[in-house]
Amino acid sequence: MGLVPTIIGRAVRRARIRAVEQDLPLVLELFSTMAQAGLGFDAALSKVVRVQGSERPLISEFMNFQYDMLAGVSRTQALRQLARRVDVPSLTSFTSSLVQAEEVGASIADTLRHQADDLRHRRREDALLKAQALPVKLVFPLVICFLPGIFLSTLAPVLFQMIQVADGVLRSGQ
Repeated sequence: MGLVPTIIGRAVRRARIRAVEQDLPLVLELFSTMAQAGLGFDAALSKVVRVQGSERPLISEFMNFQYDMLAGVSRTQALRQLARRVDVPSLTSFTSSLVQAEEVGASIADTLRHQADDLRHRRREDALLKAQALPVKLVFPLVICFLPGIFLSTLAPVLFQMIQVADGVLRSGQ
């Protein structure tokens, strides 16, 4: 009985992680563009949250980040809490780089641009790896499903003619 809630919980978590990973590149591109246009991180975050709506998991977590900031939590601590709550490697990398840029005093716009570029390259590499693994995954269905049909369609007429010839020989011999 305890197995069903566990399976449902894992499925919901996987869907949430997939949604966060799907939304993060677009959000990073928006942050990077807005930061390069001269907006600060907080203003860019407010615009993204306002435009995207709160039904997406990543945006709702960014809203929670904003609430933490309004409650008086420092930006670095709020970013660490965000990474801990979501627990997605790409978002953790993003928040870690923002924390480091905040502590060192580096440009947030440059950091956001580098993070967006890095995430774009990682997604491209993942897509290439999946594309390279596809032929191996297709071998089994091709051999099991299509190969018997191909053999049957090419060899059936020959076998039919051989049976007719053998039948003719057997009948003429009787």
